[in-house]
Amino acid sequence: MFIKKIVMRNFKSFKTGTVHLTQGVCGIVGPNGSGKTNIIDSVLFAFGESSLKAMRVKRTKDLIFQDNNVAEVALSLETNGAEHEIKHMLRKDGKTKYLLDGKRVKKYVMEEFLARSRLSKNNVIKQGEVQRIVEMNPKDRRELIDFIANVTEYETKKKEALSELDKVDDKLKEARAVLSEREGFLEELGKEKRDAETFLDLNARLKRVNATLLSIDVEELSKEFESLVDASADSRSKLNALKTQMDAIDADVAAINATAEEVNAKIVASSQGKELELQRDISSLEAAINQAQATIIERKASLEKIETVLRDVGLNRTRAADEVDGGRARISSLKEACGELDGMLSQENEKYKRIMSASDEFSKDFQNARQAMESLQEEMNGAKERLTVVQAEAGKTSEIRRLREDQLDRLRAGTPLEDFASRKKELASQMKLAKDEVAEMDAASKALFDEERDLNERIPRLEDAILAAKQKAADINIRLRGASADALTRSLEAVIAMREKIKGIHGTVQELCSYETEYSVAVNAALGSRMNYVVVDDVKTAGKVVEYLKENKLGRISLIPLDKIQTPPSEDEKLLKKKGAVDFLINLVEFDARFKRAFQFACSNTLVMRDFDSASALINEGRLVTMEGELIEPSGLITGGKGGERINILKERADLQKHEAAVKNSTDEKRAVTDRLYALREEIRASRQERERSQLKARSAEIELQHVENEEKEFERKRHDLQKSLDELRSGISECEEQLRNYEEERSDIIRKLSDLNVKYLDAKQKVDFETEGRLGNAVKELEHKISELRIQLSAKQSELGAEEKTLSGYERQLTDYEKQERERKEEESASRTQMTEADGVIKKSRSLLAERTKEMRELSKSYGQLADEREALVRKANELGNRKGKLQFEFEKIDGTERQSELRRVEVETRLSEARARLEEFANVETLDVTDKAELLAEKSRLDENVRALGMVNLKAIELYDQRVGELNEHKQRVGQLKTEKEAIISIITEIEGRKKNTFMQAFNAVNDNFRQLFRYVFTGDGSLYLENPDNPFEGGLTFQVKLENKEVKYLELMSGGEKSLVALMFLFAIQSSNPTSVYVLDEADAALDQENSRKLALLLRQLSKQSQFIIVSHNEVVCQHADALIGVAMAGKEGSKIVQVKLNNGEPPKAVEG
Repeated sequence: MFIKKIVMRNFKSFKTGTVHLTQGVCGIVGPNGSGKTNIIDSVLFAFGESSLKAMRVKRTKDLIFQDNNVAEVALSLETNGAEHEIKHMLRKDGKTKYLLDGKRVKKYVMEEFLARSRLSKNNVIKQGEVQRIVEMNPKDRRELIDFIANVTEYETKKKEALSELDKVDDKLKEARAVLSEREGFLEELGKEKRDAETFLDLNARLKRVNATLLSIDVEELSKEFESLVDASADSRSKLNALKTQMDAIDADVAAINATAEEVNAKIVASSQGKELELQRDISSLEAAINQAQATIIERKASLEKIETVLRDVGLNRTRAADEVDGGRARISSLKEACGELDGMLSQENEKYKRIMSASDEFSKDFQNARQAMESLQEEMNGAKERLTVVQAEAGKTSEIRRLREDQLDRLRAGTPLEDFASRKKELASQMKLAKDEVAEMDAASKALFDEERDLNERIPRLEDAILAAKQKAADINIRLRGASADALTRSLEAVIAMREKIKGIHGTVQELCSYETEYSVAVNAALGSRMNYVVVDDVKTAGKVVEYLKENKLGRISLIPLDKIQTPPSEDEKLLKKKGAVDFLINLVEFDARFKRAFQFACSNTLVMRDFDSASALINEGRLVTMEGELIEPSGLITGGKGGERINILKERADLQKHEAAVKNSTDEKRAVTDRLYALREEIRASRQERERSQLKARSAEIELQHVENEEKEFERKRHDLQKSLDELRSGISECEEQLRNYEEERSDIIRKLSDLNVKYLDAKQKVDFETEGRLGNAVKELEHKISELRIQLSAKQSELGAEEKTLSGYERQLTDYEKQERERKEEESASRTQMTEADGVIKKSRSLLAERTKEMRELSKSYGQLADEREALVRKANELGNRKGKLQFEFEKIDGTERQSELRRVEVETRLSEARARLEEFANVETLDVTDKAELLAEKSRLDENVRALGMVNLKAIELYDQRVGELNEHKQRVGQLKTEKEAIISIITEIEGRKKNTFMQAFNAVNDNFRQLFRYVFTGDGSLYLENPDNPFEGGLTFQVKLENKEVKYLELMSGGEKSLVALMFLFAIQSSNPTSVYVLDEADAALDQENSRKLALLLRQLSKQSQFIIVSHNEVVCQHADALIGVAMAGKEGSKIVQVKLNNGEPPKAVEG
């Protein structure tokens, strides 16, 4: 297809003009300013050029000739005999019209029509373009190859890929940051999980150890408790029996005393009152001695009990080991004291022997008396021993008789030793009371258990809240690290911080409002940067803020002074009736009424629309925003699309503080709940302990009740065999009475014998004492008294030593510590020792007086010996009964003391057992260990407790949450892996694009280079080619030309002459065009820089190329014009504008001139 004709009307300098063109080379000639180039511009105009600069005008009307209204250019195009016409018309107001074959078409339709024949404005080589090619730097020159190779397509794809790569890289960075944060969080959570698992393992083992220890303690204490209860019941039975025996002795003593009074009355009658007075003195002295002895016995027993209690208290206070050491030290001291007393006694005995060895110097009467004393003493000792045996046997037989008589009386009366019915009733009442207490404890415990359950349920909820707040805080930290605090943020932070210093600063628009989540996109899109506007009271406050920001160089912000801000006019309510209208933005935002003017300004009558389609119908009627975030200004400006998430750093930091505060508050609340839970568990433990005490009371009463029932059954069994028992008892009583009569006769004989021996002994002793005192003075008596005292002391120490050794084993056990008892017992000890000292003095004084009264009585007794013997026998019997009662009393007090100690121990065991059972209930579902060694268990418990304490507070929720977070982390890792794969794929695509881009470029380059070589050979003898500065990576270098003419060196463009440069540049342009050849080429003074020789070469080149294409050239070069097929002359005709004269050459016809 080539241009056959150009018709211009009112186009630039042409009022009218028609140019007829041939297929070869058509030259356009004429003087400067004649309008030659305007013909080229007409071709551009017809091809659809819209750039005024390209057509060398400043305004559209400059394209229209003078004051005409319309300019138009029509091109007649011929191809294969067919002819088409394209026309471009331009009005003064800028409106254009395109016609194709007489039909109006859109510009793109016409361009597509031309493009099918590869015709476009790019077919025109304008003035200066050749020179621009020459002066162009190599890189820009290479970009011409880029253009024809359509490298831009690859660059676009690469740019898109790089954009995607940036997006993926940003996502990958963000994902890696999140992954890193979550890995850190998971690492901490993993530690919490491991601690929680360790805690559960340790706690489970600790529970089993505690359960086992408590089970052992409960079993041991239960056995001991039941044993103590049984022992207590036995002790009470024994005490009752002893009390009954002592009461019987008191009755017997009263009867004997009555008989003795009768005997005394007879003696008084025969002794005319002297005997009565002596007897009264003797009785009084004996009673005083007996009372003192009883007091000493009682106080000794009391001291023993007090010392035992004190030792027990000391043992419990200073621990068993220390008390054992103290007991051993006391025993050692007593042994040492016994050793010292024994040594002193040996020394005194030696002294006594030495003194008595001098007895050979005494008289014969002294020797006889002394021998008599020794003989009488031995005989008296034998008689006393026998008397003691007889009295003991008699007392034993008498006691047996009494017991049998009592039992006989009880069997006859049918009454037991105690009132079984009342005792059983009392015990049943105690059991009922204890069970009622247990029921009350159960009711009270239920409330505690309910509270414990509620607290246990609250702790997981608080842990969930803590973990959720931590996760949110971690997510915010990730977003904050990904966002940079810009100048605006710093300014806002500074202003917000100023609120405490400057009154009247209320905060940002965003801080002062709230809205439903569904409107968040629309609100944020509509308010945009206004969200960060700061609301202040007045202009003065705003000025202070601005001044502060200036002084501290903190950036700029926008402020809304409530006193001066101008609000827009009221909303057009009619718009709300439009289809798709939701509401005005200000109605969807909640704020304090004080800030209404600020929000009226910020919202600016913005109407919220449902979607973009409904909003499109209201363009230019107001400010609109859609629910999806498209913003339409009243001017018609539309803002929309999908941008990156905009982070409000101030809000994020505020949220971060809120979540951190939530973590702290929830943690504090959890700590408070945990503390209350621990306290509550102590209360539950105490309640359980009280409940167990009540249960033990019930159990104790049950055991005692069982004991009483057993006694009652035993008594009933005996009653069933009553007759047999009565016969046995009567027979036994008769035997006892017979034995007692025999013992009484023997005792009377022994007493008479002792009385006689005593008289003889006293006579002999009086002689010995008289001569001893005469010869030795009181030394022997004092020595004998000292020896006697030492023996007494030694005996006391030995007794004390025996008591210490006997009770040492008791010191080795742990006993109860009661400080109050210690003080009371010490006071009792001091009082007892004082009473013992006083009683000992009474005994010594009374014995001395008794010896005197006895001597006097002996003198009187010779006249009424029978009565005296009878009275003496009664007194001895009374004394024997008193001694027996004293022994029974001692036994009673001993058992009673043991019972009291047992009761104290029972209370202690009961307390410990109730506590152990209460604690054991906490481990009701825990399996115990097959270990019975308490020491081993206690050691393990101590180790486990220490390990649990070392863990501190653990988060049991971490176990469950960890697996969830691991799953989330794995999903995120997969996401990171996908992003990595996506990134690698994009990089691979970029690499592929680069490779294809290079291949495409090289194909285009090689094609242009081949064309250039061929064109070069048309006009030169030699070789010319294009040269890439960087063949390996052509896009990093430029492009130049290298020429090697025949018999000449290689030359590059930079070394060529100006004409050669222009010719080579033209050949380069033709080579480029030849890569996508077209049928029409237009050159506008492209040969301006050529000399004559190079013009000739260009003419030859054009002649060669015109065989395939049409060349339209504007030239002043005669050589070039001489080789044209046709010439078009252009001249300026004044007001008529440019005129055309056309001459056709080189076609075998005579030249023909055509004026147009």
